[in-house]
Amino acid sequence: MEDQLAILHGLWEEPDGWSYDGKQVSIRDASFVPKPVQRPHPPIIVGGEGSPRSLRLAARYADECNMSSVGPETCAAINARLDDECRKIGRDPATIRRSVMAGLLMGADEAEFQVRVKAQLAMVGADDSDAAAWLEERRPRWIAGTPDQARAMVARFAAAGIERMMLQDLLPRDHAMIELAARELIGQV
Repeated sequence: MEDQLAILHGLWEEPDGWSYDGKQVSIRDASFVPKPVQRPHPPIIVGGEGSPRSLRLAARYADECNMSSVGPETCAAINARLDDECRKIGRDPATIRRSVMAGLLMGADEAEFQVRVKAQLAMVGADDSDAAAWLEERRPRWIAGTPDQARAMVARFAAAGIERMMLQDLLPRDHAMIELAARELIGQV
C-alpha cells in the first residue's frame, strides 16, 4: 500500500521522467499524461481502525483519514495519534480532513425505529431474540435511534474532530429512512 500511495503522488505531482524505488515496486522514467486537472490532485483517503501503520501512511500521503466501525471516543484517540504522526514528519495535522464511516439506523419515533431494528436483524439473518445484544453492540459507533438520538451521536463525532461522515445504510430498499436521515441530519447538527 505504501508503494501504491507513493506512486500515485509521484505520477500525479512529479514531472515526467520521475522514478521510484519502493519495497515491492520500482518505476523508471515514468510518463503520466494527462495529469489530474484537480489541484493539487484528487483527494487520497486512507482509512481503517487507526493502526500505527495506517496512521503513518495517512500522515505522509492522505488528504483525508477515514475511520471505520469506531465510536466518537475512539475517533478522538485516533485523531490524537494521527496528529502525533503528522508532527513527527513536519506536517500540519490540520491539513488532513477527518472522517468516519458509521452505520445508520433511524426511525421517526421509537416505534418506527424498532420496526427498522427488526428489518435490519432479518437482513443479517438474526432473529428478534438477538435484537437487544445486536443493537447494544452497535449503538456506541452507529447513528441509531430517533432523530434526536441520531443528532446527539453526530454531535459527539463532531466533538471528537470528525469533519465528514459517511453513513452506511444496510437497509438499501428503505428509502424512507434515507429521506428521514437527510431531513433530520443534514444541516441540523
